Amino acid sequence: MNFKGIILKISFIHLFLFTQFIHAESKKFIINLLDDSKIILDSKSLNLHFTPTDGFNELQSFNFKLDDILELKLSLNKPKDNISSFQNAINNLRHPNFKTRENAASDIMRLGNGFQNIIKKTINNSFDPEVRWRLREALKKLPVQTNSGFDQLRTLKGKYSGHINDFKIESTFLGQKIILHRSEIKSIHRLNPSDRPSVFYGKNESTRPITDILIDFEDSLQDEGLKEGNRINDKYINYGIRLGTKSSYLTVSNITIPGVSGKYSATNFNPIYEGEIRGSFTQINSPNPSGVHYLGLSLGLIKPESVVISIYDNNMNEITSAKTKSLNSESINFVSYIPISHFKIQPISNISPTVVISDLWFTKPKKRYPETIDGVPIIIMKSGDQIKCKQLKFTSSLKGDDSYVIISPNANFSKELKIRNDSIKSFIFSTESKIKDIDSKKYFWALLEDGTKLIMQLTDKSEPISKLNNLPINKLSLSAIWSANGKIMNPQDNFKLKRNEAAIFIRKDPIYINNFLINQDSISGKRNDGTKITYQFSRVPTIWIKEPQKKIEKVTTINLKDGQKIECSKESLHKIHSLNEFGVKIKFGDNYINLQNESIQSIEY
Repeated sequence: MNFKGIILKISFIHLFLFTQFIHAESKKFIINLLDDSKIILDSKSLNLHFTPTDGFNELQSFNFKLDDILELKLSLNKPKDNISSFQNAINNLRHPNFKTRENAASDIMRLGNGFQNIIKKTINNSFDPEVRWRLREALKKLPVQTNSGFDQLRTLKGKYSGHINDFKIESTFLGQKIILHRSEIKSIHRLNPSDRPSVFYGKNESTRPITDILIDFEDSLQDEGLKEGNRINDKYINYGIRLGTKSSYLTVSNITIPGVSGKYSATNFNPIYEGEIRGSFTQINSPNPSGVHYLGLSLGLIKPESVVISIYDNNMNEITSAKTKSLNSESINFVSYIPISHFKIQPISNISPTVVISDLWFTKPKKRYPETIDGVPIIIMKSGDQIKCKQLKFTSSLKGDDSYVIISPNANFSKELKIRNDSIKSFIFSTESKIKDIDSKKYFWALLEDGTKLIMQLTDKSEPISKLNNLPINKLSLSAIWSANGKIMNPQDNFKLKRNEAAIFIRKDPIYINNFLINQDSISGKRNDGTKITYQFSRVPTIWIKEPQKKIEKVTTINLKDGQKIECSKESLHKIHSLNEFGVKIKFGDNYINLQNESIQSIEY
């Protein structure tokens, strides 16, 4: 090799080492706290010790570093103590003394949440009828398992379930030293620098995120058996998922699928094994919509490229999709920064119309924002950090170098933090909603050109007035109106209106009216054929009066608990005059509104 080649090779080595160094230095971790705060920290030198278990049996423990973690989920209780106590309770179910057996059953109820899968396994392996009976009674009373009683660790070497030693993380956050104890932490996972959704195939344990919920369709909830032909669409609502199909309903079948273990799979009832399968995530034990960041599916009765699996957000916008690649069976996994609210499994009939789900696993469904109550606000930062606060205090200035907020975190990792206003994405003051409390006989909705959404109030005056600012409806720059108990119907992208024309949306295609009038309790106008149309506001469908406008940039949105949304900017009707720990003062024209925090759900920058 000549001298020039040697220099070039050395340069490549230096470049490789430099990029590896940069990569190592750039590791960041998301620390999720028990109070639902979330902070992002740089990698720190920290030695940890983990003891994996197989059921109740401890395996060889090992040491690892914080940098080795891809994901760590900590049990809400001390798993080492609980595992020992729970194992003793299981053993004492066989004790000759009746009172000891009764106490053991009580201990299982007290400790059993997180160990439901072990209870099911013990039922299947036990030859003692009383033990099986007591454990089945416990399963009926315990909630379904959505959290593990073990600490769970995922590294590049694989997944482990067991218990970790006590530890604390010392770091710097927002320029201040903080200390996080194990007792405050819910989970740790390495930050993915990409926001793009990912799809991968197979069951590589180091690749698949730690899942909270597994549905294998062998039983439903508390060891309740499933039967072929029975409807299962809502059987798993307590896990946070609803299943469905386009043609009939979902059931289970014991068809044998090559490469798949287990007796049952989920399928369409009619036609059996054929047609689309759908799923939607909900809050645990609730029909309210939710989302997950990881979804895994084990599919059967498939062929290469015979099935398309699509995932969607809460508004049914497709996040990404994938096709099957294998014959007979395959595992397909989706990871998404945007919460997955819905999924659809669609066979391509001209290749093969069949598909079944043999297993389904996903992370615990979560709300858009964590639960909070009045007086305990949450700050969402542009960096992704999320801090629940005991107290917050604003400076008088909304902009400039002296514009910041001082907070006392609800968690005890710091007494006080100073955060610049321009680094804040939103404030969440409450997750409570009062939209359902709106009386459709007294109110209706109005959308303004600047994107503001207002409640209009019917009065004995000549026209409705805004509940927020008391302005009459004809003084507002309206885009659309709709009834209080309805939802707005958005027009297609090519929607156009002529002068003095409005469009009524009852179905997909609008009905156009001319020379419309807004009256005291109704809106009226004439169709092109001269027919007069009148709608009472209590029953009004969506009526677009002006075409939807492009969203104003650099806007601050104030969301109220009653569903009103106030867009504030230089070009908007409303402008923020001042902001403090008690609420917001808004200016419109020469007038002002004082909004107390008790009425505000969130403020978004």
